[in-house]
Amino acid sequence: MTIDHGRIKALFQAAIDREDPVERLEFLDREIGDNTDLRGRLDDLLAVYDRPPAALDRPLYAGSMVTRDYQPSPGSACEQPQKGVIDTVIAGRYKVRQEIGKGGMGSVYLAEQTQPVRRQVALKLINPGMDSRTVLARFESERQALAMMDHPNIARVLDAGVTDAGRPFFVMDLVKGIPLTDYCDAHQLDLSERLDLFRQICSAVHHAHQKGIIHRDLKPTNILVESHDGKPIPKVIDFGLAKATTGMQLSEQSLFTAFGSITGTPLYMAPEQATFNALDVDTRADIYALGVVLYEILTGSTPIRRDTLQRAALDEMFRVIREEEPPTPSSRVSTSEALQSLAANRHVEPSRLSRLIKGDLDWIVMKALAKERSRRYESAIALAQDVERFTNHEPVSAGPPTAAYRVRKFIRRHRVQVLAASLVLLSLVGGAAGTTWGLIESRRQEGIAVSEAFEKDKARIAESEQRKHAEKRLGQVSKMNQILCMIFEDIDPQGAEKEGRRLTSVLEERVAGAAADVEREATGDPLVLARMELTLGKAQRNLGYPKKSLTLLAKAHAGYSSQLGPDHPDTLKSLLNLAIGYADAGQTDRALKLYEESKPQCREKLGANYPDILRLQASLAKSSHGDGPEQ
Repeated sequence: MTIDHGRIKALFQAAIDREDPVERLEFLDREIGDNTDLRGRLDDLLAVYDRPPAALDRPLYAGSMVTRDYQPSPGSACEQPQKGVIDTVIAGRYKVRQEIGKGGMGSVYLAEQTQPVRRQVALKLINPGMDSRTVLARFESERQALAMMDHPNIARVLDAGVTDAGRPFFVMDLVKGIPLTDYCDAHQLDLSERLDLFRQICSAVHHAHQKGIIHRDLKPTNILVESHDGKPIPKVIDFGLAKATTGMQLSEQSLFTAFGSITGTPLYMAPEQATFNALDVDTRADIYALGVVLYEILTGSTPIRRDTLQRAALDEMFRVIREEEPPTPSSRVSTSEALQSLAANRHVEPSRLSRLIKGDLDWIVMKALAKERSRRYESAIALAQDVERFTNHEPVSAGPPTAAYRVRKFIRRHRVQVLAASLVLLSLVGGAAGTTWGLIESRRQEGIAVSEAFEKDKARIAESEQRKHAEKRLGQVSKMNQILCMIFEDIDPQGAEKEGRRLTSVLEERVAGAAADVEREATGDPLVLARMELTLGKAQRNLGYPKKSLTLLAKAHAGYSSQLGPDHPDTLKSLLNLAIGYADAGQTDRALKLYEESKPQCREKLGANYPDILRLQASLAKSSHGDGPEQ
């Protein structure tokens, strides 16, 4: 039987992530079944493997690179320092004092350098027996990656060599720090202080990217914070999974991502990394990881909850990372059971924490976490600059997803449920698209009129005024489109079903809320307002609430009539929709009166077979047969 080494590696990694022996056995039984050969190989590996804690780098074996944070079993070999190394002198000048970190590839020791200067350093030494070609290449790759960089927020390589026993080592700055999230909470940093640390981290990552290095395993435990003269300084460490983005080699030995291997830590892994043989990984994977780190220092948890991945089988874990959209940071905070402690650790009132994050910070984080990497920030420094704009109260480049993007994602997640509300969805998107197209056409016509009617100097002045007017209208349209987007934000059809509520009822409440928001924003171009009122009114009516829709439909008709006149096609269309609302609500006399008064104009301007005319006739016929009004 052919052995799939990639599958062995993936199952081995998933198994050691389950610390509970019963949970591990259940996982193996479920994933392996009656494949005794595969089970035997995995049992042998698990019997001799002691899980190390999170360290500077942690490849597993033979190229498998999945890492997760956890504590070693009490008394395991990973808890025991290499006693043969302690108190020895390496290269004649580094006296090893104690072990401070351990990974599957190498151990990190506190050492005293005795010459040419006396100082404490961190010495990384390859583990005994880990002298395979792949591990040696990975070890050398990390050393080369660090040696190429010179940044105050990245630990420096000071020296390198081989011990008398032939074990490679390299010497780094000693970072006397603690993980980023632990430091932020222990010192109760407020949001501004946390964001300042995050900008420094982005600067370090950007420096690595400029040197052609992708970290591929950014997470709080690989970002240590130490205090210098009372000021926190973050240091990015552990380039054990680093990858070169250019044609250069990080080591003299060839180094490739092994077949069937996975690189990164699942909670911080970009969607493009969540697959076997993820070769097409670029700097935007680090941008995603930075987004996860920012999410965590704001909310106290990762976008995908830890227990969600711990319970999932490997394929399901990959699917969650690639497909499931996390809630916005403000939503996560507002629903957190630990809101009191989160707020206390950030020096803010619990009621204010979500409001401080909502809006700009939500948009910044969600842009960095975009599943499609083309939608993320183009660089780490661009992310840092947007964070700085937020702290300076300036407009940020990130913004809420467009209406079309939200609708596409919504349909993908809820294909079955969305069929019941498809008419509403189409009318909303159509309304937004029509409003935007109308604005574009208006600006084009205004430009033509100006160029033909005025002399060159006067035209320049008029064009400036028209531009200001158009920009004002564009701002109004953008605001209205944002209100439409909010209808589908964080909607949960399954949750509504559990509460015994219909999806149409939930959507009607959202539409009613949007109508209230429109009323508060009722300034600017009356035609933009009328188009929005018509769109929302039709949505309420199509959801089965015609009585509630009458207010919006009547306002829309009045707006069109005052701006365009009673015989304009758009005014007639709004009148037909109002009449349909009356008919569906059982007010047949009012519907019939409107139709009879406008029938000649409607047929002349819209045609006898215009869909809304036919629908109105059907609604009138239905009412005349005594079907009665709807809600």
